[in-house]
Amino acid sequence: MAAFGFTSNTCLRHHLKHTLITRFRQLSALGVNTSIKEEDMPKDKTVLLEKLRQNRLKSAKKTANNKVVSNVFQLCVLGNGSKGNPRALYVLTERNSYLFNCGEGTQRLANEHKLKLSKLENIFITKRCVENMSGIVGLALTCQDIGVPLITLHGPEKIDQILSLYNHFLTNEVSFVYTCKLKDRAGELMIKKCIELKIPPGPLLGKLKSGEDIVLADNRVICSKDVMGPQEKGLIFMVLECPSIHYIDSLVNNQTILQSVSNELDLLSAVVHFTPSEVFNDERYKKWMNRFGDSVDHIVVNEDNPQPSLIGSNRLQIQLNLIDSTIFPLLYCHETENTNEETNKVKNTNTLSRYHLRPSNLKGFDLENIVSIDTNAIKEEAFAITPFTESLKKYHEWESQLVNTTQEYPEIIFLGTGSAVPSKVRNTSAIWVNIDCETAFLLDCGEGTFGQLFRFYGTECDRRLKQLKAIYVSHLHADHHLGILNLLKKRSSITSEPLLMIIPPAVINWLENYHQCVEPIAHLFEIINNKKFISESDERVLKRLRLRELKTCLVPHCSHSYGLSFTTNSEPNSVKIVYSGDTQPTPNLTRIGRNCDLLIHEASMEDELVDEARLKFHSTTSEAIDVGNEMGAKFTILTHFSQRYSKIPVFNENFSDRVGIAFDNMRVRFSDLQKLPKMIPTLKCLFVDQIEEHKARSANLMRKKQLVSQHRANRQT
Repeated sequence: MAAFGFTSNTCLRHHLKHTLITRFRQLSALGVNTSIKEEDMPKDKTVLLEKLRQNRLKSAKKTANNKVVSNVFQLCVLGNGSKGNPRALYVLTERNSYLFNCGEGTQRLANEHKLKLSKLENIFITKRCVENMSGIVGLALTCQDIGVPLITLHGPEKIDQILSLYNHFLTNEVSFVYTCKLKDRAGELMIKKCIELKIPPGPLLGKLKSGEDIVLADNRVICSKDVMGPQEKGLIFMVLECPSIHYIDSLVNNQTILQSVSNELDLLSAVVHFTPSEVFNDERYKKWMNRFGDSVDHIVVNEDNPQPSLIGSNRLQIQLNLIDSTIFPLLYCHETENTNEETNKVKNTNTLSRYHLRPSNLKGFDLENIVSIDTNAIKEEAFAITPFTESLKKYHEWESQLVNTTQEYPEIIFLGTGSAVPSKVRNTSAIWVNIDCETAFLLDCGEGTFGQLFRFYGTECDRRLKQLKAIYVSHLHADHHLGILNLLKKRSSITSEPLLMIIPPAVINWLENYHQCVEPIAHLFEIINNKKFISESDERVLKRLRLRELKTCLVPHCSHSYGLSFTTNSEPNSVKIVYSGDTQPTPNLTRIGRNCDLLIHEASMEDELVDEARLKFHSTTSEAIDVGNEMGAKFTILTHFSQRYSKIPVFNENFSDRVGIAFDNMRVRFSDLQKLPKMIPTLKCLFVDQIEEHKARSANLMRKKQLVSQHRANRQT
């Protein structure tokens, strides 16, 4: 592989940058007490991960010694770069996989579409920017859990600063072109020829196939080349990014790029362009593309591609929309009209668009696995569940009798309701609160928050971003703040008004380091430490957010974890909302949340996993409900579910008519709260299979705990 750099023509000189390879250190496992050894407690992740890594290293060593060339080589557009989707090209072979760029949300798409990250060993960055690198930390968390021992990160100089800045994203003027050549593949063993030469079946044939010459029992020497078919030359593909029209002259004048394939131009099969349409349709860029010849396919990854990508969340939303279209509005899934001049050789891409380089008989575009959403089929699947249809009818009959008392604001939109890492249907933590028609407040901002916002609001997204006045981050864990930089960048293109950032010290340090070491971003926000609101108020903040009161309190989770209480300033419908962040039950939250109108509380674990919840300083379902009862909350919404409950949590007898559960893309006004408990029977019918799985798993867990208790009792006697 060769990498060639080119720059914006605003730079003083054009030069070739060498490839810098840095070692991507794995993130440490969090919250695991390695001294606990009982079978009913979580196993020591450190030991398990080390075993996985050792197995992966052995497999990698075995693969390195294997001279057999992969017969499968595909370019898979994992993230097609449309608005709200990441930019990522996944290259798959039988033994290894490679990633070109890793935008925010890449790991979620990889998990949903079952692309095996266990084989990922190299990430290549075409240009240091948020769009290409904001998903690396999230991807690392997933790779850590499946035992990937090491990822090599390739890209421009100083890319190692990502690690020192909490593995985040850089921006400068250098962009890269990667030229990648597949290994030549030996021809097929000609069995008929081997029979004619009287070569006995067995290991000698294997040696000939691997390129070794052999000596037969009669002392005849058989050369491998005499019994092997013609060699298949390795094809070449190219990956590049030309970020703006300012880079075009530098690109087209860089002779090194074309020289790298000039002697093998007939082997160049495809060029992948992480390039915006304004560049793609520039005559200089078109002329440069034409120099590759008519036989080369060009693959486009940019914002003009079709948007739908997440099948799981769209599927769930369509079915929930059948229950209540106000609380669960359909997601925005526009099919863009491509502004690129698409031809047979220039293709815009959908999520999972694939291009085959091997085997040779499949060479070219594969349109069979493209992501699509069949709304009618998804609805029919739900209606095929007889208990669901019957329960849905009862819910709608009850709903039709309600008196219309719509209270439009405040309005709460759950953008992310899962914990730790995103799943198909639950993204990481983010709750959007529309205080009124002109003011929005974001509670936590996990990776992929902007994508969730865009899928919810569609064409309204820019207007909503302009209305956003503050982001509150409850604590320093990655699943609560990795989406900040991308959101800041998107918002900065719409308004120059600084965003209030109410955040803990570690996140403050990260933003300040980014500003000092990478690029000036301090003008985009104004920082306030969460701690300030424990003991004092800030009239300027209250006025900005149109609130009467805002308080924080320390909660037991990790260091500098905070709970939040705020009261709107609208009369006569002023309301008090409390948000727990991540925490185990604590009187501190009960104190500041006393008599609130709404408590939004994490419920990471089912009741049977109380020991694990305590170990990780989280709450169980019943504990969260009890907190609401203790503080006198008029209503409690449970959120931040472990991804083991990706579709539906475990229900119990503590649920009441004052308790509801959150889903991603759920919109709740205060007049809607009474609906949430009433729809639970219908939800149970819709997700009956998942509920049965929960019951079976819980029963198995209880049996294990009983065996452990019995074993302890036997030892004591």
